[in-house]
Amino acid sequence: PEVPKGLRFDASGEGEGYSWTQTASEIVVRMPISDATRGRDIDFKVGKQTLHSGLKSESAHRLSGSLAADLTNISEAMFEIEGSGQSRCAVLSLEKRRAGMWPGLWKEREESLQCQDLQRNRPQEKLCGGYGKQPLQSRAEERFGIHTFAFLRRRPFSAERLGAVLEAWPLPQTQRLWLEASAASSG
Repeated sequence: PEVPKGLRFDASGEGEGYSWTQTASEIVVRMPISDATRGRDIDFKVGKQTLHSGLKSESAHRLSGSLAADLTNISEAMFEIEGSGQSRCAVLSLEKRRAGMWPGLWKEREESLQCQDLQRNRPQEKLCGGYGKQPLQSRAEERFGIHTFAFLRRRPFSAERLGAVLEAWPLPQTQRLWLEASAASSG
């Protein structure tokens, strides 16, 4: 069966001056660098929810912002330099706190893309910017492609059946002895 649109996540992506790939447990970011660039020329700062990386010689970081979800083991996060010539790059390996696919690398960019998708699908409504703000996460129809919900059960609820189960439920031994002792002392 086809995976609903809201459940499909890209396994890779690109940004200005970098590319990224993901598995359920990690994110790998590749930042192309020249042959002259050394490890000490790279500025790399990672937090639980943030990533800032670029070349010290550049005025702005190539990677900078809030990540789509949390990272773990940030004290062990590091980068490696791989390849040569045109394929030379700094590779940042980051471990995800919770296993699973992220909707993208950056948090705020994903939110703006979700708002653009909603606006494209329902242009008559004022979404994500004013009084009619409705985030995509709260709308199962938009997120998962689910239009109706149905709950089925084999047997209807019966208070009598529930009462019979509770009456037959065994008591722990300590309570049983206490009940027997209190019955003997009162009788």
